[in-house]
Amino acid sequence: MDHALLTYLLTYSFPCTDISVAGRMAGMAEDSNTRSSLLWQVKRILEELNETDSLPQILLMENVPAIRQDKNIKHFQKWTAFLDSIGYSSYSADLNAADYGVAQHRERTLLVSILGDYYYSFPSPIELDTCMEDYFEDLTDEMALQQVVKSEKALSLLVDLDEKGQLD
Repeated sequence: MDHALLTYLLTYSFPCTDISVAGRMAGMAEDSNTRSSLLWQVKRILEELNETDSLPQILLMENVPAIRQDKNIKHFQKWTAFLDSIGYSSYSADLNAADYGVAQHRERTLLVSILGDYYYSFPSPIELDTCMEDYFEDLTDEMALQQVVKSEKALSLLVDLDEKGQLD
């Protein structure tokens, strides 16, 4: 592994299928062999980097909010304890993309880990100045939509929403 490429920022995530409330709820325990347990492969990578004093300065993880709830919280805490043990200060928050300028409600948990004794605060929400209509404003009729939307079901839904005035 070329450690020089990982000297500043490492972003990571893993499948949410085993921790999401919409998924299988099989968990993310270390050695559980679930897709969500791929998180622990990041541990292996960080341990290798730590042996050569080449840990990234910043780690950024993204996943579903269920990672910090009920069944998964002890594994999330085990993960952050590991990060602490190798010198990271970690901060997590559940953020909604709609609060940061994206015309979609999509909640995600972010974990920012900074090597050393640092404090981090997540940015304050910003006003959303776009809506779904803004993305489709040039697609004023079904014919134009057909050029962009390939799924008949999605196309039908968009046409229906437009006719009801719900894309405004």
